[in-house]
Amino acid sequence: MLADVADALTLNQPALQDHGRRTRAAAPFPTHPPYGWAPYIEEGRLRWSLVEL
Repeated sequence: MLADVADALTLNQPALQDHGRRTRAAAPFPTHPPYGWAPYIEEGRLRWSLVEL
């Protein structure tokens, strides 16, 4: 997980993409697309926003 977060911060890509895809695939009736978390800076603080993959 730490490597995934490090990649998100250095490569500007959403974190936990595999987790989002596995969670959606395991649902008997998926009702939404898979999600990941994208990092951004707001007022000098690291924040994460939910993004559709």
